[in-house]
Amino acid sequence: MIRGDLLVIPIDQSLLYVEPIYLRAEQGELPQLKRVIVAYDQSVVMENSLEQALNAVFGGEQARQKGTAIVSSKTSALVRSALENYRQSQEALRQGNWSEYGRYQKELEKTLQQLSPSNE
Repeated sequence: MIRGDLLVIPIDQSLLYVEPIYLRAEQGELPQLKRVIVAYDQSVVMENSLEQALNAVFGGEQARQKGTAIVSSKTSALVRSALENYRQSQEALRQGNWSEYGRYQKELEKTLQQLSPSNE
C-alpha cells in the first residue's frame, strides 16, 4: 500500500485533513484507491471513497446509522501518533539513519498495539 499526499483544507476556523490510501499494482499499472482517511475537528474516519468519508464526517446521524465507524478522540490521537511515527521512520530510512528508523518503528508498534481490538 502507498499513501497519497496529505491534503489540508481550511474550513471556517478549523482544518480538514484528507489522505488517500492506494494499493500499488504489481504489473506497472496505476495505483488503485482503496481507502480515504478524513479528519475534522474530533472526528476521524476511514472509508472506501472520499464521498463516503466526507458524508461520515459531516453527514451527522444518517452516516452513523449506516454503520460508519466514528472514531473516539483517544483513538484519533493514537491514529495521528501512528501516522507521525510512520512518517518519521520513513524519513529516517531515506536518510539511512537505521537507529532512528528502528526507534520510530518501535513507537509505531506500541501505538498500533494500543489501537488493536484485543486491547479494547
